[in-house]
Amino acid sequence: MSCPSAQQSDVTYSDLSIEHLFKANYVASFGGGFMRDSLRSPLAGVFGPVTNVVKYPYQERFGIGKGTRMTAIVDGTSNTVMLSELLANHTADGRTSSTQPAGMNRDVRGTILCPMMGGNSFSGMFPPNSVNTDVTSGCPPATDPAAVPTSDMWGRACTQNRDISAANGGRWQVAARSMHSGGVNACFADGSVRFIRSSIAQEQWAGMNTIAGDETVNFD
Repeated sequence: MSCPSAQQSDVTYSDLSIEHLFKANYVASFGGGFMRDSLRSPLAGVFGPVTNVVKYPYQERFGIGKGTRMTAIVDGTSNTVMLSELLANHTADGRTSSTQPAGMNRDVRGTILCPMMGGNSFSGMFPPNSVNTDVTSGCPPATDPAAVPTSDMWGRACTQNRDISAANGGRWQVAARSMHSGGVNACFADGSVRFIRSSIAQEQWAGMNTIAGDETVNFD
């Protein structure tokens, strides 16, 4: 689940009672705004939170049958981003264990088995490879040994925000990023893969990450 151009390591994510999850860099689009907007048209994307989940039977726990249907992608499957790339933070913070000798950190980005903004998802709020700071609950504080400096050449600096209140919580966004020259690969809802330039207008990229925004998209 990792692009050959992306950094590879055995450093894992360990925080918030989640232990030893490896990182990759293919992630799902949660729409064109904050994570909290992923249930709200016109900013909702192909993927979003599954509501009303019960523990048993197991099929209900996994949200089977509750995903986005093709008919809900009214902007058109060839116009709507489904997956893209993300750059993980592989800097260890000094913690190790007998099972994780390579170390760990508190940066969730790229942890594709973790349903958190930046873990298995990104948003189109900022264009690809944006230098704007990512905001997510899975970000190490600035004093953490694994914190990404604001001078990072890939723009991976992030801000920790763990507000889950109804009024202001969930204002999280993580940009799509890659080590390719000038852009990222994106898989659309029709299964096609296209290279999207970092210079794309923010409004265009946000629109491409929504399923029902009724935007006019110009891929050039």
